[in-house]
Amino acid sequence: MGAGTSAPAMDKPQHIIVEFEVACRISVETIIQISIDAGKAIMEVYNSSNYGVEFKGDASPLTRADTESNHVICEGLQRVAPHIPIISEETRAMSFDVRQNYQYCWVVDPLDGTKEFIKRNGEFTVMIGLVQGSAPVLGVVHVPVTGKTYYAVSGKGAYVRTAEGVTKQIHAKDFSLGEPGLKLVGSASHGGTQSRWSGAMFIICPWRPER
Repeated sequence: MGAGTSAPAMDKPQHIIVEFEVACRISVETIIQISIDAGKAIMEVYNSSNYGVEFKGDASPLTRADTESNHVICEGLQRVAPHIPIISEETRAMSFDVRQNYQYCWVVDPLDGTKEFIKRNGEFTVMIGLVQGSAPVLGVVHVPVTGKTYYAVSGKGAYVRTAEGVTKQIHAKDFSLGEPGLKLVGSASHGGTQSRWSGAMFIICPWRPER
């Protein structure tokens, strides 16, 4: 190409795609601590006289505990892995056109059981999950009232830790649907209008004493 000449113009810009992978090591203990810190924020509101109850567009309740827990979790996760997007129940989500291309993402419910929180029955949790595509990689469930934390890592088992820091591995029991003594476990706060349990999500579990 001689001096003073330019490359021929293209009718349409080329569609260029850059592909790359990001390696990241995340300590499970760090995520557990984030859930515990969020639980402490929840309990501060739980033990106060001001829940700051509002109602979202779907008529579900929102409290100060939801938003403060969400702040603790999002701040903590962004500090640990700023390149992993967060999908939280209390944060405006990106459109599905964007989310469907997430390679990894955090899935967060900063206060699962807001109705139970308002009822003061202690039956609420902090939930943090790490998902690869559509497959769970890590899950942490912290119970603020009892201080217990349940967590699991894909391929490495599930565990429960007491408020005192004692950890033990836990396992799901094997059972068949025809086995006697099975129990249905569902949400008392999310039933339909015809029946207390109508429309609730159920889990079938064996009801046997521990050996």
